[in-house]
Amino acid sequence: MVFSRSAASLSGYHRAKLDEIEQLKKSNQSSAHLEAEVDKLQAECVDEQARRYFKRVCDGDTDALALWKRFRDLSIVKYKETFAPLNFDYDEYWGESQVSNESMERACETCNRRDSLRSLK
Repeated sequence: MVFSRSAASLSGYHRAKLDEIEQLKKSNQSSAHLEAEVDKLQAECVDEQARRYFKRVCDGDTDALALWKRFRDLSIVKYKETFAPLNFDYDEYWGESQVSNESMERACETCNRRDSLRSLK
């Protein structure tokens, strides 16, 4: 397991355990017990749960997609309720969550080609 300090969501306790692991490794002592504890903390943290859920959605998991669609539909209902008093509505409700991986890959390829062309000038 690779331990990263970059996640803004690390608790003080989590950070302290990472510091302990570093110190044990510097002094050539076993840190396996602490690494197991950090693994457990990381697996339970909300950010990690969100990453796993997002991966399931991206992988096309039908249960994850059904839940995403339910929350999306509920959000649209709330948007409509919120903006109705302002006499404001949208023709379409569309966002980045509906962009396919293929579309993103094509966009990246286009950007890379344009950068390559710029470097030729």
